[in-house]
Amino acid sequence: MEIKEFTTHIQPVEGPMLHHVMPVPQNIVDEFGHFKNHLRIFCRFGKAKEFPCALSKRDSLFVIAISKKLMKEAGVNADEIIHVYIRVDEDNGLALPEELKEVLLQDDLGSKLYDELSDGYKRGYIYYISQAKSIDMRIQRALKIINKLKTGR
Repeated sequence: MEIKEFTTHIQPVEGPMLHHVMPVPQNIVDEFGHFKNHLRIFCRFGKAKEFPCALSKRDSLFVIAISKKLMKEAGVNADEIIHVYIRVDEDNGLALPEELKEVLLQDDLGSKLYDELSDGYKRGYIYYISQAKSIDMRIQRALKIINKLKTGR
């Protein structure tokens, strides 16, 4: 897991969902080898803790999308020059929280249905479970997701 580092700036983006991006220099993108339009990575800059994200193609550039909340946590502003550290997410954003792992081990049908989901849905569920602060809430969320899959909702 080699860490790549570079300097870039935060630029605002017009649109309802995406507010800011950090362009990634092409020489850094090239170091990751061939990939299509996006690559799951971990990123760190400013005072922010390392976070999962994607290196994505936007027009002719590759960028990392960041939220206003993350900018605030990192202590950075739009148009500011920042030093960024990134590394490939070897699990493609699919590392299971312990609570979900345990639920899947105990439920064959739930595990089968979970395995059939697209990576995007899996990442969404992993994020939802991981954001719960208590173990009990993470377990409740894992059970709720698997029950929804089994009932087709």
